[in-house]
Amino acid sequence: MAPKMEALAIDPKPVYCKGDPEVGYECSWSRAPKELTLNYIIDEAPPIILKIDQDPKTVTFENDVVITVNVSDAGVGLKNVTVSYSTDGGATWKKLRADQVAGNIHQGLFKAVIPKQPYGTSVTYKLEAYDRAGNVWRSEAVTYRVELATWVYGLVIIALMLALAIGYAVYRRIHHR
Repeated sequence: MAPKMEALAIDPKPVYCKGDPEVGYECSWSRAPKELTLNYIIDEAPPIILKIDQDPKTVTFENDVVITVNVSDAGVGLKNVTVSYSTDGGATWKKLRADQVAGNIHQGLFKAVIPKQPYGTSVTYKLEAYDRAGNVWRSEAVTYRVELATWVYGLVIIALMLALAIGYAVYRRIHHR
């Protein structure tokens, strides 16, 4: 038979607390039974973003863009990191959950992939890092423009040279009969 559980009415604010924010607190409440001791950490600080990286730096229509974020949280630990991106000037946003690829609960490396976009698209992205206490850090928005791949410029030059050669050949044929 399972033990009988009783709900306790406890004042929301403890009468007495001792401890340290890094380790935790031990508190007492006025209406709590003597044997009730709760240990907890008060965490009001958001995670800290140590570094944000975008790869590649120059984006073409052929590239997915990998956003890598190094995040730290000295309190209760990291919960998740999200990357939101917009391709319509911020009218709508798509949210990606970044995967933790290295680290632990207090410091981690997170990655998310923004899918390739058509040439000429302006992509704006921003980051949010959450800890387990609900604190959040939000980045400033970053924008990149999707460029043509280098090989496209070469193809255009070859096409222009071919057009000039054909035009010259036609001109010579018409004017040198």
